[in-house]
Amino acid sequence: MKRCSRCVLPELWPFIRFNKDGVCNICLKFEKNKQKRREVNYVDLEGKLKNKLDLHKGKGKYDCLVMCSGGKDSIYLLYLLVKKYKLNVLAFTFDNGFETKEALKNIRNSIKKLNVEWVYFKSKFMKEFFAYILKSRTKSILCFYCYPCIIVKAFEVAKQNNITLIVNGFTKGQINIKRKFEILPMTLHHRWFILTRIWNHPKFGKIYKILTNLDKYLSKNFSNIELLFPYQYIKYDPRKAIKILKNKLKWKMPTPSYPCYSTNCLLNFLQVYLSRKNFGFSYFDQEMSDLIRIGEITREYALNALEMDIDPNIINSILKKLNLSIKDI
Repeated sequence: MKRCSRCVLPELWPFIRFNKDGVCNICLKFEKNKQKRREVNYVDLEGKLKNKLDLHKGKGKYDCLVMCSGGKDSIYLLYLLVKKYKLNVLAFTFDNGFETKEALKNIRNSIKKLNVEWVYFKSKFMKEFFAYILKSRTKSILCFYCYPCIIVKAFEVAKQNNITLIVNGFTKGQINIKRKFEILPMTLHHRWFILTRIWNHPKFGKIYKILTNLDKYLSKNFSNIELLFPYQYIKYDPRKAIKILKNKLKWKMPTPSYPCYSTNCLLNFLQVYLSRKNFGFSYFDQEMSDLIRIGEITREYALNALEMDIDPNIINSILKKLNLSIKDI
């Protein structure tokens, strides 16, 4: 499969074009706009981050709630908040039923080393909902339905503990990535198909408002709680983060993982399998491409992370947990 010679977007990406050097139109547009923008000043940005964190510091037992999946991004953020920014944090993990044993072990090691309290929540609802979506045989992205549920639960836990700040470890390539991907023509009508069938569903209808307008739901029910993405404000090198985590927190790379070096959720394998089958690529291609353009990872790093065959045995084991078979999807 042909990919952009500068990022990693594939030739099957909607509306993509390549010039004679193999550079895609999206990279060319980014470079053109980059010339008009000021160079990013991370010193000033980190100052803004510190100011935001200070606004919530010392207001209660905890300064913030940290969404902690067990992957390198969230664990490294936990490390920074405790060691660099000196915050008293509450770690929170939402297990959709597919959190890996390695990820949970990484969290336990980290909170012990950092002397952090932890709230662990395992959903009994999500497995049944995932199975419902998959049996519909639509080309839906499971993350579209999982992420809002995770966010809402994080807000509920924060409210219960009188916390006014939730910190999320999304990288610059992940922030709004799912929203970008879900409005592509190839996915939009599939999402609409699912949503129109759950609004009055006896079990799943209760999350209809969350899935259709998450921002409105949060502002209505949790108006005093702020959601912050610190990686927007700092220069982030995932390779450096991995070295620190291994040395300081006994963090171990999950095996296998997709993308390499990162995953904490087994559903990533199934999602990538289905995305490749339905579209020829996944939203991870866009995420990695965004990070390449801003200089946080190299193209080589991205290719190593993305170009991996998905083991059919992993797919079958995931489907077994959902009481499904490969024929069902």
